[in-house]
Amino acid sequence: YDGSGYPDKLKGDDIPIVAQVVSLADTYDRLTGHYLDKTAYSHEEAVQKILNGESGAFNPLLLECMDEVKDLIKKGV
Repeated sequence: YDGSGYPDKLKGDDIPIVAQVVSLADTYDRLTGHYLDKTAYSHEEAVQKILNGESGAFNPLLLECMDEVKDLIKKGV
């Protein structure tokens, strides 16, 4: 969201909203998934890292939405 992303260095609303949503979902998946190179974070830890800006810059509106539905995400709804 801050222009540091790949590939075109787009910023803010110049990034298509669908790409912003996919990026946020991918970040959550990477944080909570078990991969060879790292241990998975809990749902709560992953959400906090995202909301605190520790895992990249995201649209503030999407962060607000994520905060509102975090319990549903945890349930897998």
